[in-house]
Amino acid sequence: MEYQDEEGDRRMSAFKVFYKCDEERCDPCQHCGHTSEVTHAKNFTLVGDAFFENTIGEDDPRTIKLKIAMDEFNRASEMLKDYVLSRIK
Repeated sequence: MEYQDEEGDRRMSAFKVFYKCDEERCDPCQHCGHTSEVTHAKNFTLVGDAFFENTIGEDDPRTIKLKIAMDEFNRASEMLKDYVLSRIK
């Protein structure tokens, strides 16, 4: 399904997109291998408030470093949030 905006440009947001599944959501997982939810996509990483495709592979040292850095960032963000909330109470 396609639609056009007022300038006549074709847009794809009306299409359903499927990603390679991380097989962690379904209970029990049907092992179909795909999901329409980017939050459960195997090759996508959440960075801040956006998802980025991991095109270099799960075992690549750059991917591992990115995941470690993102874990540290998320922990620091939670600590900052907790601190700010404790100060405004």
